[in-house]
Amino acid sequence: MIIKNKRIFITGAESGIGLGTAQYCLAQGASQLFLLDSDKSAVIHLNKLYASEDNVHIIT
Repeated sequence: MIIKNKRIFITGAESGIGLGTAQYCLAQGASQLFLLDSDKSAVIHLNKLYASEDNVHIIT
C-alpha cells in the first residue's frame, strides 16, 4: 500500500488499531493525517501526542 503523499482519515484514532495505523501512516510519509475520535478526553490525548506534527489534524 502506498501511503507517502496521501491524505488519510482514521476513526477511533486514540487507541488500539486506530492509534497503530496513525503511527504507521505518519512514519510512512502520509502528507496529512485526519484523526477522528468521539471521546473528548481521547481528542485531548491525541492533541498532546501529535502537537509537534503540522500535518496531523485532530477532529472530534
